[in-house]
Amino acid sequence: MARWGKPVERSLWTEDDREMTNLGEIVFWMISGLLGLKILINFWMAYVMAVQKWKSVNGKSKSQSLMPYLEFGLLFALLLTAFIKHLYHEGPSRFNVVGFLFVAVILSYFHLMAVALITGILDNRRRSNR
Repeated sequence: MARWGKPVERSLWTEDDREMTNLGEIVFWMISGLLGLKILINFWMAYVMAVQKWKSVNGKSKSQSLMPYLEFGLLFALLLTAFIKHLYHEGPSRFNVVGFLFVAVILSYFHLMAVALITGILDNRRRSNR
């Protein structure tokens, strides 16, 4: 005759799951940090290009590569790690961080366009006053 007793409480998380969760967190925040640095470079690059344009004698400045594919590649990797974490593990979602960084990338490019527009207007006024 089978004996019914209290069910054995077992953890749903194995040690391997915990290690993968920690590795996933590390990868997520490393990619977030890289993307954050790239966004800061975008904001900084707008002023570097404006100063180069302002200091140029003939009105031409050096070309700069902003590498937008790098941001979108990092965003895709970040979204993938957030999705994997959400799929296999319960816990807080990281999609809000991905959304914030996506908006920051878009704002950094709008900022670049605004600085370029203002620099162009100021440079045209400066050249017309000569």
